[in-house]
Amino acid sequence: MKEIIGKSFPLVELKSNRESRRFYMVAAAFLASLAHTTSPMVLLLDDIQWLDDGSIEVLNELIGLLHHEPLLAVFSFRRDAAEINPSSEKIVALAKESGNIIDFSPLNIESMRELIAAMLPVSSSSLEDIASFVLHTSKGNPFHAIEILKHLERTGVINPQKGWIITKEELVKTDIPDSVVESVIKRLSAFDESETLILSFAAVLGKTFETSLLFSLASKDERTQRYPETEIVRIIDRAKELLIFEDSHSEAKNLQFVHDRIIEALYSRIPLDERKHLHRIIAQTLEDKFPGAYNQEDMLFDLAHHSVLGEESEKIIRYAFPAALKAKEKYANEVAIRYFSNILECIEDRPLFLEQRDLRRLQIRVIEKLGEVYHMIGEYDRAIKLFNSILGFIENTEEKARIYQQISRSYFKKGDWLNCERHGKKGLNLLGEKLPTREFAVAWSIIREIFSGIIHPFMMAIFRKKRRRKERNERIIWIYLDLGWSYILSDISKYVRSVLRTKNIAQQRIGPSSYLAMAHAIMGSLWMSIGFFKKAETCFEKSLQLYKTFTDQWGCGQTLQWFGYSCEWSAQYERSLRYFNKSYNIFNSIGDVREMGMCVAGKIHNYTYTSDYLHAAQALDEYLEISTKTGDDYGISES
Repeated sequence: MKEIIGKSFPLVELKSNRESRRFYMVAAAFLASLAHTTSPMVLLLDDIQWLDDGSIEVLNELIGLLHHEPLLAVFSFRRDAAEINPSSEKIVALAKESGNIIDFSPLNIESMRELIAAMLPVSSSSLEDIASFVLHTSKGNPFHAIEILKHLERTGVINPQKGWIITKEELVKTDIPDSVVESVIKRLSAFDESETLILSFAAVLGKTFETSLLFSLASKDERTQRYPETEIVRIIDRAKELLIFEDSHSEAKNLQFVHDRIIEALYSRIPLDERKHLHRIIAQTLEDKFPGAYNQEDMLFDLAHHSVLGEESEKIIRYAFPAALKAKEKYANEVAIRYFSNILECIEDRPLFLEQRDLRRLQIRVIEKLGEVYHMIGEYDRAIKLFNSILGFIENTEEKARIYQQISRSYFKKGDWLNCERHGKKGLNLLGEKLPTREFAVAWSIIREIFSGIIHPFMMAIFRKKRRRKERNERIIWIYLDLGWSYILSDISKYVRSVLRTKNIAQQRIGPSSYLAMAHAIMGSLWMSIGFFKKAETCFEKSLQLYKTFTDQWGCGQTLQWFGYSCEWSAQYERSLRYFNKSYNIFNSIGDVREMGMCVAGKIHNYTYTSDYLHAAQALDEYLEISTKTGDDYGISES
């Protein structure tokens, strides 16, 4: 792996939406880079309608790279893909724009003749009759057609002893399955009750399963615990002969079902109560067979899956919660939402193994995490509703302030400045910080903050005593930062006051830190916006020095970017380009594409002002590409 991707470094943490975008882009770039190791390369993905949202996003990124890489991507999907997974529609639309869609329409009579001739050595006189019959019955579905041919052979309608000859009368009399599912069920009817039970166990295990796990499962069910392993091996071998199972393509010890419809047919025939029973046995078997399964990611998700379908409250809470957190961490948002929702349903049933206080604490935490996921995917109303639902149950002041901050941030994303401020103010009040909102109070507070900043160096001894509550003051700064973004767009006086207050809190209560570096940078942006470029430069230099001290790469990149804009606004174009290039290189190494775009936008301005149109055109192309990747409509229109 190291030879392919080179030396890796610890990742710099980004905001959640940028973090997920970075992951999708890096994963896609990794797949594209593989093409250079075996150039050219074909990537074939079957049944993309079953992919999760995160995988869809990776493919979305990968499609954008295909024009520049020796890679051919081939995706297959069912016609009802959008009904199964609406997210897959995005890939289909992109394929139409940048590739080709090959629609495999039902087989015609010529294709059906070729299919039958390739499978069976029937006489030419029988070929036409069989082809017409199978085409009519299967409606041209290749899988159904093959199932019909197998059924005709199994029932002896066509066989070598008869010289592979068949008449129309024989075909008409034959009981042929009317659909793909029915044909699968017909094939399953070849198994007796004990064999079908083992196949059902496999269907509950999933599309791909470990053979040893099937043995363990059979030994725990009272109906099959007396089966010797040789009997289960015989059933597996027979299932392979009849093309129910095949060896897994990824793991030598594993088996997989030949087709999804076979699993569906088997699973649908299991009564609901029996399904629950089997899922519970599987969860218990996994616990017994793999004692450390809780710490193994793939096993954790298997345990959560079977616990949920087995409706075992204790196991759902034990496994679904860490699985949901892991899914959230990996941006598998739909999986995280499903497991968090499963836990909430479980909590509503009030399981007896948890005390009421522990139950409420867990419920609050799950709802908060679920709200964070909804915020991350842009469903802000749902996030706000969830956050509001737990406010009345949180007793800890700082935890409650954190929830108000989440609500405030969601309202900011919605563009609701009034509610953004209202909830931010509530959060600040809980932390002992007063937020003035009336015009006179804001003006008076600005004067006070300016005076406080001036006299602070002479009163260091007094203010050092207030640095004890570092975490609380950091929370206050984050709330002010969120409010500051809304004030930029709604009320400049409040923005100025929030900048001054942020700087004073960072300097007087926290001291040297990344927070103080950030406060200096924000102060510099304020100075440059009113034309005081020398003062802005002083603030940016202080910010850079602190960020370097605390090895904060992202912070360095952000300050260098603002430095670039300050130099651009003061007509120092060459200097501005140097800062933008330094900032761009940092964000490129981190993987923050959105900030890379901001640097490129600044470079475009400088190239245009200095009449360097060749470089301006190249930068515009890059800016358009980045804006398209990040879904930045403003950037797209500007470029």
